[in-house]
Amino acid sequence: MNGIFYGLLLFFWSTSWIAIAWQAGNVPSLVSIFYRFAFAGGIFMTALLITRRLQPSSITDHGFYILQGLLLFCLNFMGFYLATSYIASGLVALVMSSAIVMNVINSRIFYGQTLSRQTQIATVFGLTGLCLVFMKDIATSHDLDTIKGIAMAILGTSCFSLGNMVSVRNSRKNVDLATATAWAMCYGALATFGLIQIMGFSLEWDSSPRYIGALIYLVLGASLGGFTLYLRLLTKIGAAKAAYVLVVTPVIALAFSAAFEGYQWEINTFLGFGLVMAGNVLVLRGTRKQKPRPENISQGQAV
Repeated sequence: MNGIFYGLLLFFWSTSWIAIAWQAGNVPSLVSIFYRFAFAGGIFMTALLITRRLQPSSITDHGFYILQGLLLFCLNFMGFYLATSYIASGLVALVMSSAIVMNVINSRIFYGQTLSRQTQIATVFGLTGLCLVFMKDIATSHDLDTIKGIAMAILGTSCFSLGNMVSVRNSRKNVDLATATAWAMCYGALATFGLIQIMGFSLEWDSSPRYIGALIYLVLGASLGGFTLYLRLLTKIGAAKAAYVLVVTPVIALAFSAAFEGYQWEINTFLGFGLVMAGNVLVLRGTRKQKPRPENISQGQAV
């Protein structure tokens, strides 16, 4: 059964990047993000209330829910949605996979976890691999859009990793993960709505089947279905093993980019991809050898 859950989770998160790319166009990215997490957060919160699983929370807890919502369900997705406007969605997924390395580094900074030599080597592998993947685009065309896409993807991944560090605090305080996520999604949607008002955007809507289909898929599949499956795996096989989804996701995402977006694999792509994946595997092997701790949940936070 765990294999089925893992396969479904992998499918949801790998294909979500294409759905994000399909939303680019008439509707501003901020508005699409708002729709996604307003619906997902509302559904999640309603389900917890009906089943009486919403854990009571203190004012301090809500402060961290707000921070988690900003980082995980607002700012990071701003980076990802904008990135898919400039570069192939599969490449955004590849940059996103470096969150595993960022999580370990941030755990060292915020929680004093030891940064092993293995992790240092993995970081070098990951950064070198990303440089190889994008080397030709930058070196031959000096394409400003490509540089923007890379920057946005890195920004989104950095916010995602910092959001994971907030989840570490919540787990240490024994806050129910479902409760924290439901509140964070709602707060993330509110923060996004606030940014929409500040930036003067209107709540545009795209009635095309492509946009609506992508939105439904992102709400029900990537956000609610994916996260629910991840939580189930987290309790069954542990965070380190569940985090392997971030290693395999770019493989499928780049395959979908090749099929739907015309992305072409070249020698530098294969070499860079291999280095990024090797770095991620090194990090995950290192986390397996450590004694399990509550904060290790940050290695596999959902996308």
